[in-house]
Amino acid sequence: MITTENYFEAITGIDFAKLPEALRNGDKLTRGAAQNDWSAYNSNENIKRVVDAYLLKLNEWTSKQDATGKKRTREKPEAAKKKKPEKTVQQQDKKTDASVQVEKITPEIAFIRRYVGLNGKTKDSKQILGFINALQKAIVEKRIRKTSSYAKEIENIQEQLIACYEKMGESVQVNIDEKILESYSAIAYSEKAMLSVAFIKQFIGLHGKKGVKEKAQGLSERINKALKEERIAENDQHISELRVVIKSLQEYLEGKTTVPEISSAALNGLMEIAGTGSKKKVLKKPKYRKNLRRRKQRKTRRQ
Repeated sequence: MITTENYFEAITGIDFAKLPEALRNGDKLTRGAAQNDWSAYNSNENIKRVVDAYLLKLNEWTSKQDATGKKRTREKPEAAKKKKPEKTVQQQDKKTDASVQVEKITPEIAFIRRYVGLNGKTKDSKQILGFINALQKAIVEKRIRKTSSYAKEIENIQEQLIACYEKMGESVQVNIDEKILESYSAIAYSEKAMLSVAFIKQFIGLHGKKGVKEKAQGLSERINKALKEERIAENDQHISELRVVIKSLQEYLEGKTTVPEISSAALNGLMEIAGTGSKKKVLKKPKYRKNLRRRKQRKTRRQ
């Protein structure tokens, strides 16, 4: 059995290039967590859960190989080259197989995911500045702290964005270093929002609105399908709230109500789960924006 104690010895015979993408990403994250005598693994509960989930799936995979007597290293590369089927939705979703389900994605991971999403895309100066300001706001509000396990990654992202903004013209194509992209991608998809919470957020967006029957129908079908396929477990901590959502959608679709609605108390409960309850006042940082723009203008004049 592969564990953190024997990980690097146990995987010597595994060709990770031929493993599913989820397991390859899990290996990258585990290698990072293993640094400094597994300090990140032992100190961060989220990382520990992700690594443990990955090891469980890796052990399942190796057990299947032993049971069938087949080894990935014996597969003929020519056969793989001849036939390259298009990726199905199921195959594309495998990258999140080892992800930990959470009510709300950790702010640091959310920003790292947003940064990874910039790769290869063209953005204008307002979009880059908007990203910088959002990151600064999260730091000022202490939603991102210096003690974070991903403090170095966040600091690097901030430096790269500021450098990009100062050097760019009206727009720029963002290209992230391949090694950094691989490392950040593993972190970015180490967490995923609970499906029940995602559906609750979608319902909040429809609540009290008229003329949304098509959207309500689609949401109702997606929820029922997820329950049928057991992608949402019966012991999900928000299953009772989800039942309230289903009932409200059904009554609206049957014409019993004019809009999708629930009681104020129930709605407040859903908003608290979704993290869209009481909203704090937005901190304004006009000095930061002005200083950043002035630095860029001065550089432009010198050139």
